[in-house]
Amino acid sequence: MRIQQLARSTASRPRRLALVALASLALVATAVVAFRGHLDGDAADARVLPVATTTIQMSDGYEVLRYCTGQIEPRRQTALGFNRGGRVATVEVTDGQPVTAGTILARLDTAELNVRRCQVAAQREAESARLAELNAGPRPEQLDEARAHVARFKAQFERAKVRAARLRDIFAKNLSNSDEVKEAAFDEQAADAQMAAAGHRLQLLLAGTRAEQIQSQRATVDALDAQLAAIDVQLADSVLRAPFTGSIERILADEATIVGPSQPLMQLLELGVLEAWIGVPVDAAGAIRVGDVHRLVIGDQEARATITSILPQLDRTTRTVQVVLRLDTNSSGTVMPGQIAQLALRRPVREPGYWVPLGALAASHHGLWSLYALDDPLEPGRSGEPIHRVRRADVQVLHSETDRVFVRGSLPPRTLIVAAGVHRVVAGQKVQPVPMAERELALRD
Repeated sequence: MRIQQLARSTASRPRRLALVALASLALVATAVVAFRGHLDGDAADARVLPVATTTIQMSDGYEVLRYCTGQIEPRRQTALGFNRGGRVATVEVTDGQPVTAGTILARLDTAELNVRRCQVAAQREAESARLAELNAGPRPEQLDEARAHVARFKAQFERAKVRAARLRDIFAKNLSNSDEVKEAAFDEQAADAQMAAAGHRLQLLLAGTRAEQIQSQRATVDALDAQLAAIDVQLADSVLRAPFTGSIERILADEATIVGPSQPLMQLLELGVLEAWIGVPVDAAGAIRVGDVHRLVIGDQEARATITSILPQLDRTTRTVQVVLRLDTNSSGTVMPGQIAQLALRRPVREPGYWVPLGALAASHHGLWSLYALDDPLEPGRSGEPIHRVRRADVQVLHSETDRVFVRGSLPPRTLIVAAGVHRVVAGQKVQPVPMAERELALRD
């Protein structure tokens, strides 16, 4: 019997061990399930992505920048030359030399002009003396001499008259011939004529010089004065002076060169005052006015300029309206003539939409773009900010700038969208809005 009990005890021992093993396995499974549930909760919180967000605002439209190109020109530039021809005696400046208004730039040879002036001046002196003599009239000595002539011829006439009367009496008594009487009569007439001529000359001297003679002589002197003035003009034109302050761009002829009238000798550019000549399309020209202030892009710098004139007709080559802008003196110091200038004109476009950051755009299908909009909050997150689920919203890009774009879509105003990092977001994902600084720290971690 004891043998039977021992046999039963030996047979039930594996059964008890199996029960203990099953109980242990159940306890372990329960612990594992509980632990995995805890891990799943933490993982769910970890899958909520922190994103930077912005709220869209509806806008009536946007402005399009239109760049118009032109060139920087000096306000005044001229090709300088002499008004008369001749041989260049000296050139007083060099290429690139700055000059002030009135500076002597070059001279012509004036040897021949100087000789001609001396000749005309001497002739004028002689004619001026003659005019002074005519204005002064006869001298007293001339009047006395004329009176003496009158008295002498009068005495001769009286003597001839007495002799002729005496011979006539003698002839009447038949004491002389007729030839002597006739000769005495002729002498009397000749003496009378001489006396009359002397008296006439005396009257002319007493009356003075005729006005016509004085006027004629004065005209002769004036003509010589005009010749001297013409020579002086030619002498003045033989000296080339700078008409305004500027810089010599280029010398075109050197000393000893024979130049013709108005032949260019050098190029002069005005310094300090620069202008931009910009071709503006006709549809944009109506929006600008004389006196408007704009900023020009010249190379890698900007310059402030004021519109001074708008030409009244189209340029036949470019079919644009030429607009002239004068650069401020503070801006023109580093700008040189010949540089390319660009004028940015803003054209308003009336089209409802909203501005979004450039980083908020995500590529969509069929060449469209989309935004990630945040739906209503689902639950509060561990940081206190609500958790949202994102959805994709297609938009049409109407205009783009450096860091933002103007889009049109079906999103209502004041919608919260993902502003950056859209490559990390998919539709339906849970996200949590965070300030930019916290988002940068999260990404860095």
